[in-house]
Amino acid sequence: MLRLPRTLLDPETAGRYCAGGQVSVSTTREHVILDLTGGDEAGEWVEGAEDSLSAIVGVRSELAAGDLRPLYLTRLLRLAAGWWSRGSCRF
Repeated sequence: MLRLPRTLLDPETAGRYCAGGQVSVSTTREHVILDLTGGDEAGEWVEGAEDSLSAIVGVRSELAAGDLRPLYLTRLLRLAAGWWSRGSCRF
């Protein structure tokens, strides 16, 4: 999950990339919260995985800078896998 100020990421813009249970957007008065779920069907969390945070740390910075490519790439991956369905956006 990533939390960004609404001033940096518009909830309506982020909502265009919602994809079923894989990408969801919710909001508070001041923030946009993105929940990006990986394709691991088992849904298991690997404690101590050293590459978990380093794999996504740049995504928040890119989104905060107005670069929507991470959301677009997530959308393409879901389309390619046949997992596309709109929804999971609450704002």
